[in-house]
Formats: sequence, C-alpha cells, structure tokens
Amino acid sequence: MRATSDIATFSFRYVLPGETIFGKRDGAIGRTLTLDDTDVPWDQLLETVVRENRLGLVLGIGVKTGKRLGKYLSDGRVVVISPAGMSAGQLKRALDRRISVLEAEQRRAQLIAEGQEHLVRSVECPVCKATVDLSGLEPVLGREPLLLRWMTDRGDHARVQDAIAGWINRLGAR
Repeated sequence: MRATSDIATFSFRYVLPGETIFGKRDGAIGRTLTLDDTDVPWDQLLETVVRENRLGLVLGIGVKTGKRLGKYLSDGRVVVISPAGMSAGQLKRALDRRISVLEAEQRRAQLIAEGQEHLVRSVECPVCKATVDLSGLEPVLGREPLLLRWMTDRGDHARVQDAIAGWINRLGAR
C-alpha cells in the first residue's frame, strides 16, 4: 500500500467463483473506498470478510457501481478481490482503521455542533492503530492509555479489545 497525503493506494484483482482472477486494477482508501471505476462511500461498505488471500466486500444499495466493477458483482452487492502486494488481512485492517477514524471524526463534529466539545475524546489502539471513540465516556482514573500500553507491551491484543469493550459497556450502562 502506498500512502500519498490522506490517501493510501493499492492494487487488486477481481475474483469470480471458480478462482478466475482477472487483470490488475487500482484502488484507494481516502474519503471513500475507490475500487477501479467505483467510489464506495464508507457508510455503504456493509461488511468485509477475509478468506485466504481474498477480501469479500458487501456493498450497500446506495453504491453506484461503475461498468467494470458491475461485471464482477455477485448477487448484485458482493465483490471479491485479491489484493496485490499485501495480504487480504492487511487491506481489511487498513479499511477498518480508516472507518474508525472517520467515525470518530463524525462523532467529534456532532458533539461540537451540539456545543459539547468538552466530551470529545478518543484513543488510538497501540496494536492495530484503530481510533477508539471514547467521547462522552468518563475516564476510569484517566488510565486507559496507560493500561492499553501495558497490555500491548505484553502482546495481549485480545485483552486490549476486551478492556475497551468493558469500558464502553460499563459506561454505557450508567
């Protein structure tokens, strides 16, 4: 993946049932996900699934597919690609990170528009680099980043994810 300012580019091939792989295409991760001749708004990327080195993308009905992408859709909404130069898992993680940043930005803008900018708060997961929106949640003794770093240093990403989910569940129940 190549990054230029706020856009990361990648190459991929379309995959159809029967393992047929077609010519290399270009994609980009920016304000939208660009696949060949189609821009997919982030809210229209409904699901991503990795199997071996294939990435399945479920697109929402609001996506206006280009001619080339349209030829490779299964069931009218699913496209399977094989990334070039990186694994499907790496591309999925890059998509997940971008979505987490955009969701945190949207929440931040919403809180600022409501005059609640003092509630804006987010942290970056030290393992996967996703942005975790903690806006409106009270700090637990202000130790979340320190605890995340300690668990990460121990190589325990599952515990980091569990800790974040626990904080959100505890604070959401208030």
